[in-house]
Formats: sequence, C-alpha cells, structure tokens
Amino acid sequence: MWETVPVWIPARVSPLLRTVAMFDDETLHKPLTVTEQAALYAEYEKLYAAQARLRQEATRFGAATNGPDTGLSESSSPESPTALPSRQAAALAVTGKKSATRLDQVRDLQHLAVDNAEPPAVRGQAVEALARVDADGKVNPRWEQVKLAQLLAVLDEIVADLGQAEEVRAVAVDAASRARDAEATPDGLRRARQGLEQVARLRKQAKAGRRAEAAARRDAAQVARIIRGEIGWWEMCEPDDFWAHADEYTRNLVDTYIAGVRGFAERVDAARSAAADGHLEPDAHLTDVKTDGQEEQR
Repeated sequence: MWETVPVWIPARVSPLLRTVAMFDDETLHKPLTVTEQAALYAEYEKLYAAQARLRQEATRFGAATNGPDTGLSESSSPESPTALPSRQAAALAVTGKKSATRLDQVRDLQHLAVDNAEPPAVRGQAVEALARVDADGKVNPRWEQVKLAQLLAVLDEIVADLGQAEEVRAVAVDAASRARDAEATPDGLRRARQGLEQVARLRKQAKAGRRAEAAARRDAAQVARIIRGEIGWWEMCEPDDFWAHADEYTRNLVDTYIAGVRGFAERVDAARSAAADGHLEPDAHLTDVKTDGQEEQR
C-alpha cells in the first residue's frame, strides 16, 4: 500500500474540473475505448489550458507564485503535467503516454462525423472509422483514409465548379486523378494536399493580378481627372506674353510639363500599336471621356 501519492492541486476548482473528476472516478473501474479517451482528452486539454492561463495571471507583474491566493505549487518538475503543453499533459493524464497526435486524429474523426458542412459520404466514412478504431485501436490508417476522402471531395467540388478558372480546374482534375491512382493512402493524401496547395497558389496569383488591374484602372481614371481639370490652360495666355513675363522657373516648369506629356503620348502610341497587333481592345469605360462637349482618348 502506498503511503503517499502525487497530487495536483489546481489554482481554482471550476465546474469543468468537478465534471472531469467525477468522470475519472466513474471510469477508473473500467478501461476506456479509444473514442472515450479522445473525449476525455479534449476535456483535460481545456482544463490544462485554463490552468496555464491562471498560472500566467498569477505570475504577471511579479505576483507571488506560492501565495495563499493562487493555490499553485512553488515549482513543477519536468514530469509534472502542469509543466507540459496542454495537449501533451492531457494525453499523459488520459493514457499515461505521449499520444496527443493519436488522440487529435480521433478528435478530428469525431468532428468530421457530425460536421454537416462535409459531404454525407465523408461523414459516413468517419462514423465507420470511429467504430473500427474502437474495435482494433488502429487510428492513423483510418484517419488517413477519411482525410483522403475529404480532400478528394474538395478537389471534385473545384472540378465541378464552372466558375473556377480553367487552369485551377485542370490542376484539381490532375491532383484528384493522381491521388486516386496512388498505391498507398499516405501517397494519395500527399498528392491531394499538393494539388490543393497549387490551387491555393493559383487563386492567390489571380487575386494579386485582379488587385494590380484594379490599381491600374484607378490610375487611369486619376489621369483623366487631372486632364479634365487642366484642359485649355494653353489658351489662357499668348505665347509671346508668357515668354516676356514668365520667370525662368515658370518657363522650365512648362518645358518639363511639355516633355513629360510628349513622352507619355509616345508610350501610349506604342501601347496602342501593341494592342492592335495583338487584337486587344482597351477597356470601354476607360476609352472615351467627354469634357466641355469634346471627346477625348485617355
């Protein structure tokens, strides 16, 4: 018989802690299934995360760590659950092993089984996988199979969406085909993930291209607004009078203005010729601007 046992005294006793304690007391008399372990693991993880926050609050701004108000021990050994990250501590408390990844996979299956956002086939596979996991304890192969089904469903949805860019749909078709042809589930999972990553990159590039195009449209519209405000300035003064009365700075300013406009016009002509050679039409809403009864080409 043990004369002493290691105990953990939490900072505060919450309703969740009481629930877990009662659950522990009821379940210590029988072995837990893998899915029961995963459910208990999730509760423990919440509990350990809450305790970590309390410890952080207790030590903030130099507060004492062993005073009567905190209820915290002076220190925690490396083996103590409170010294571990919440996931690892929870897994150790439930199974006595460092099995957080395994239990996370079971929790993922449990979420997939009830997530109405997932296709019915994926939910059904998750339900069946959980039943088999409880029967033989094999988690990772079942989880990989369900995750592959989930990713294939996403790829198939992209392929069926006619609103997607052709390049994106082509990548999804290829990735789904390669994933289904894989000889092993891990290889299929890897290929499906690579395909979805490529789809994400293409979408990101397309989004960046749309932003650049929108910026170019705004710049063109700004040029039109500036021109509308300056049209006719050359008729405000006779050239002889301007040259006789303008100072050197103003003369240089006009010369710079004229040189800049001339250079811009040459580049516009080059762009117009390139567009004509490529049979490209300019944006209709950027073409014609009417000012004071006149029609201009931007």
